Amino acid sequence: MAKYKTNYKKNNDRFGSYFLIGSIAVVFVLITSLLLYSAFKDDLDYGDFDHLTTFEEVLVQEESEYFVYFYATWCSHCGDIKKEVLQYASEKQFTIYFVDTDNLTGTNFIDEFTGTPALVTVLNGEVVDYNSGTLLIPNTLDQASKGVYPPFS
Repeated sequence: MAKYKTNYKKNNDRFGSYFLIGSIAVVFVLITSLLLYSAFKDDLDYGDFDHLTTFEEVLVQEESEYFVYFYATWCSHCGDIKKEVLQYASEKQFTIYFVDTDNLTGTNFIDEFTGTPALVTVLNGEVVDYNSGTLLIPNTLDQASKGVYPPFS
């Protein structure tokens, strides 16, 4: 039978206990972190808002004044202003309908529409303003949130 140094068995058992307790602590911290992150993250997503799927739907909404925001999931410029646009939509000072152009059907009747991102202003069933790009869209939404956007004021 093998001979061990004095206290080898004790130290080995102690190491195993410390390792087990440490592992449990790490798992506990990871799970707690994930739960806290999930509880406090406030990421908005396009899916949180009303979507239109055809060009024809753009003009037939119940409201008399609203925006329609055209985006594409692959569009880097859309991604640049996504958080800002979704923040304005979540404040609900005005209505914004979203259109994922990857799933859009129907005939394009908006002459100015050339791509994403694009923001169309609809007033009484007519397109009265068109903005595109990462500067004009946030500026238009900012004006609307302050009540100084000409078509809505």
